[in-house]
Amino acid sequence: MRYLILCLIGVSGVLAAATTDSPRDALLVAPNVYKVVFENERVRVLRFVTEPGQKWPLHAHPDSVAVSLSEYDVRNIIPGNAPTERHSNLGDVRWIAATSHLGENSGTTEMRGLIIELK
Repeated sequence: MRYLILCLIGVSGVLAAATTDSPRDALLVAPNVYKVVFENERVRVLRFVTEPGQKWPLHAHPDSVAVSLSEYDVRNIIPGNAPTERHSNLGDVRWIAATSHLGENSGTTEMRGLIIELK
């Protein structure tokens, strides 16, 4: 019985650490920003839309390709690093290595695009 209790305490500690230390899926963290538009066993495609000044919390993406569907300015904050600012034009395509970040629409226009996440 004592062994069972110790095992349960250990497992609950591991689960608690995993949920608090690991970055969260963008869909769980910011469902008002990200929507799935396509998914299969190899990719997941997310559509994102934000208003000027809108911020969204820490989340993670695997290796991805981002496609801009509008012109916008975005501020990304990777914990432990200085914030980065990026301007995107309609049709820009960028490679994004797997990362965790916070985001903010730092411009004056709606931010629209697609993120193609590789599995």
